[in-house]
This record gives sequence, structure tokens and C-alpha cells, in this order.
Amino acid sequence: MSSSSSSSSEDELILPADSSELLLSGSILSTYLAVYDPIEDTTSTTETRESVTHFREKALQTLMNDYFVDRPKFPDHVFRDRFRMNKSLFLRIVGDVEANFEWFQEGQDARGKKVSRRNKNAHRPFGNSQRRNGTAPNSSFSVNGRPYKRGYYITDGIYPTYSTFVKAYKYPTDPKEKRFNKLQESARKDVERAFGRLKGKWMILSRPLRAMSVKKIRQLVYTCIIFHNMILKDDHMTISPVHIMDQPVAPVYDESVLPELLDEDIHYRLRYDLTEHVAAQDLPYLDD
Repeated sequence: MSSSSSSSSEDELILPADSSELLLSGSILSTYLAVYDPIEDTTSTTETRESVTHFREKALQTLMNDYFVDRPKFPDHVFRDRFRMNKSLFLRIVGDVEANFEWFQEGQDARGKKVSRRNKNAHRPFGNSQRRNGTAPNSSFSVNGRPYKRGYYITDGIYPTYSTFVKAYKYPTDPKEKRFNKLQESARKDVERAFGRLKGKWMILSRPLRAMSVKKIRQLVYTCIIFHNMILKDDHMTISPVHIMDQPVAPVYDESVLPELLDEDIHYRLRYDLTEHVAAQDLPYLDD
């Protein structure tokens, strides 16, 4: 169940259970690399393309003079304000990237110009972890003396009446229903604040993600969450330094799953049982 207390804007964000393979041991960038598939190589072509000068060397030199030379133009706190992380953390990430990702290692093209090498297999040292392959942790539970097979999501009224969705009462009249609504809405706002925090920190999430598959969008969100947690850890603001992951279970194909997920009776019964459970708790702030 979700807590009723509102989360702080600097709370550590928790990855979903199906992302345990992302939290690998090793260098500081190992978890970041695990969520990023190799970028599709679209540079190889037989067609002639017009050369566009981007003045990359000049831009690089400006960046170095601003932040990374012995006597930079701007102090470290300006770097933090602009890039949302300490320069020391950024340099550790860069070091891991250059050591393990040939794509970011400097080389030369046929014309003798400096370029970054691209190697699709450069991420392989971090790609040998076991994946869940459709498995998931056991999320069964019991409430109000009744067992349930699966966990549930707290949603608003726009979602359908699936058995794993718990919505607030549309027109609460009973005091128990009003108490439940306050707790449900408070927990839902925690999730909304978490995503609001991510959108405020990483601008890529605040605009439409054009030309991206669902898989790429999911990996992008995971990456932003990982960066957020890395920054909190670097600032010594983490809730806990240890991540305890759920143990995977064997995959089971069950044809009855879909009808169970669509069962409205379970949906309403679960909300009733949760309402009774909340009513039995000593939570005086819900009576205000």
C-alpha cells in the first residue's frame, strides 16, 4: 500500500520491480548503460550528403574554457545550477564512459579529422546480466481477511475498472469512503510529484517524445531516475544506500489472467476491503 504522507521534492525515486536488472554492480555508469540499447547506426550510406559545418571544435573549446580548464570562467556552483549535478560527479561519469565506451573514445576518420569512434558492442561488459524474461515478483497479499493474487495501482477516475486498479469513490457519502478518498488521493499525489520532480530536472521529459518507441521512452525515464538517484547519493541525501530487490519467480502462462484482470467484481471488492482496512486504522488526520 502507498503511504499517505506527501513525499519531499528530494525523495529518492524507486525503480519499478521489473527493472532489477538495471541495478548492476561495478562502475558508476554500469546502471546507466544497462538501460540504453545501442543506438541504431544510421551513418552508413552510399548517398552523398551535403557537409554542414557545426563548429564543434570551437564549441568544445568554449565549454572547456567555461568549466574544465585550470582557471575556468565559471565556478563549480554555476556548473551545478546549469547541469543539475556536481562537476565532480559529472567527471566520474565521463571517466567511466571513456574507459568502457569506445564510441566516446577519440579517433580519426579517413581525412585525418578527429572523431568519436562508434562500436555497437562497447556496452557488452555491462550486458551479461540475467534478465527476468517475463518473470515478476510475487505480489499477492490479503486485506480485510480476503486474499488477492496481484498487487494494484492507485489511479484516478479516467482508468477502467480493472481488478488491479484502485480508484477513489466518485461520490463518497459514507465517512469510511471519505477517509479512503483522502488517503488514496494523497498517495496518488506522491506519484504525480515524483514525475513533476523529474520533469522539472530533465527538460527532455517536459516536451513530446517524438519518434520514440514505448521501449525507448521507458529506458529514457529509467535513465532520468538513475541520474536523479545518483545526484542524491552524491549529495548525501539518499533514503537508504542499499537497494533490496525482489526475487524473480518462474514464468507461468495462465489463460485465465486476462479475464481476471478485467473482472469488475474484483475491482469493487478490493476497493471495499481497502476502505474497511483504512477505516480500522488510527489515522485521525483523515477525519479533518
